[in-house]
Amino acid sequence: MQIQVHGNRPSFTNAAKPEEANRLYEYFKEKCKETGINIESRRIWSTYGSRTCK
Repeated sequence: MQIQVHGNRPSFTNAAKPEEANRLYEYFKEKCKETGINIESRRIWSTYGSRTCK
């Protein structure tokens, strides 16, 4: 995967779909926890941009 940079902002054109990205993120968090790394996370913005916290 190639990341294109225009100015200071990277392009996310080739980013994974939200469902796949979330699955990978959850997998990463679980693997970190298995190795003893403490992970804190929360969702601040929903997919539609409304202000919700989980």
